[in-house]
Amino acid sequence: MELNYIKAALVLTILAYLTNNTTGRIGLVNGRNDIKMGNRAVKTGQYILKLKEEMTNGQAGHKFSSLRNRAKEMGCKTKNIRELYTHQRKAHRSNTLRLYSIECDNQSFLEELRTDAEIDSVTENIILDTQSCAFTDTTKFPSSWGLDRIDQELLLDDSFMADYDPVKGYDSVDVYIIDTGIYDDHPAFQKYGNIVSKYNSVSQLNEAADFPPGHGTAMAGIIGGEYGVAPGVRMHAVKVFDDFSYATIASLMAGISWVQQQIQASNRKSIVNISLGATFYTCEPLEDAVANLVQEGVPVALAAGNSYNDACNNTPARSPVGITVGGSDMNDDLWVDTLSYGSSYGSCVDIIAPSKDILAPKYWGGLTYELWSGTSMATPYVAGAMAAYWHDNPNKTYIEVMDWVKESSTRDILKNLPTGTPNKLLRTTGCPLPS
Repeated sequence: MELNYIKAALVLTILAYLTNNTTGRIGLVNGRNDIKMGNRAVKTGQYILKLKEEMTNGQAGHKFSSLRNRAKEMGCKTKNIRELYTHQRKAHRSNTLRLYSIECDNQSFLEELRTDAEIDSVTENIILDTQSCAFTDTTKFPSSWGLDRIDQELLLDDSFMADYDPVKGYDSVDVYIIDTGIYDDHPAFQKYGNIVSKYNSVSQLNEAADFPPGHGTAMAGIIGGEYGVAPGVRMHAVKVFDDFSYATIASLMAGISWVQQQIQASNRKSIVNISLGATFYTCEPLEDAVANLVQEGVPVALAAGNSYNDACNNTPARSPVGITVGGSDMNDDLWVDTLSYGSSYGSCVDIIAPSKDILAPKYWGGLTYELWSGTSMATPYVAGAMAAYWHDNPNKTYIEVMDWVKESSTRDILKNLPTGTPNKLLRTTGCPLPS
C-alpha cells in the first residue's frame, strides 16, 4: 500500500477575534502577526482575560465598559474587545467564569491588565494543533483493528459483538465534536443520518463543513459512523477552525461556550470530544472552561497530545476533571513513532486507547477511508464508548459514566509505559457491528 504522509497538525497564522455575535463567534482579521515559541505559534497582541469570579453581572458590565474606554485611550481597537465565555459555576452559583478576548500591542496597557485587582489572569491566545496525522489509503472497507481491540482483554481476535438497536442505534445520547467540522455526506453517516447540528465559532458563512484532510470527519466516523463505536449516536459538528486550518484557544473556548448553551437548553445526555490542544503550554482559562462543562454533568474526552511528553504539560489535556486519553498500537505498546512524536504520557493520562493506523472516514478522493495515527484517534474511541454505555445504562450519572471508562479497562497489559502512566486500556462490553 502506498502511503503519503500528510501532516494534520494544523499550525496556522491568521489573526482571529470575536465578532458582535453574542454566542462568542470568532471572526477573521486581515493581516498576519504571529510568532513561533518552541513548537507552538503565538498570536502576538491577542490575549484572554479572566475576570474575578465573584463579580456580579453589574460589576462585570461596568468592567467591560471601562476596559473598552481604557483600551481606546491607549490606542487599541475597541471593536476587538469581546466577551468570549460567560457561564455560572454549578457548584457555586454566586461565581461566574467570565472570559474576554482583547487585541492590543500596547505593553503599558497590558501591564495595567496584569496588575488589575478585578482581573484574575491574562493569557496569550495561541494557535492549536489537531493531535493526529493522516495517511492516504485506497482502502474502501472500513474495518478497524481498534474496534476489535477494545472488546476483549487479549489481543485481536477478529470478533465483534453486536448488542445495539440496528434501527436507531445509540440515539439517546449526544456527542459534541469540537474540531474542524464534519462532512456529513460521507457514506459513513448515511445509514443513520446522525449529524444533527452544525456550528462554526469562526465564521457564519459555511456552518461547519469540514476541509481536507478531514480531521473532524474522521473523529465522527470513529465515534458514531456506521462502523463506529456507537453507531447512530447523535453527533454535533462544532467547528473551531477556519477554512485555512486556523484555530486558537479563543475559538475553542467560543465553541465550548456554544456547546454548554446547547446542552443546557436540550437537557439531553451529552458527551464532548476534544481532539486538539497545545503541547508544552498551560492555559488556566481554557482548563476552567473544560472543568465548568464537566461540573454541569458532561463527560469530556481530551487528547493527551502527540509530542511524547508529559501530558501534564499540555492543554487542555492536563485538566484534572476530563478523561485524558493516551494512545496504543496493535502490539499493546504505547504508540511512539519517534522520540519527539508519539503519545503523551504520565499521571494526567486517565486511560489509553488504540491510536496508530486507525481506519476512519476520508474527506476527499472518493469518500472512502484512510489511515490516521495520533491521540486524536484514541480520544473518540473513549467518547464513543461512554456514549454507548450511557445509552445502555440511562440511569447512570455522568460521574458513573466517567468512572466506568477507567474501572472497566483492561489492566496491566500495556507495555513500554513511562513511569506514572496508568496501565489501563479501554475496554467495552462489546463493540457494535452494523446490521
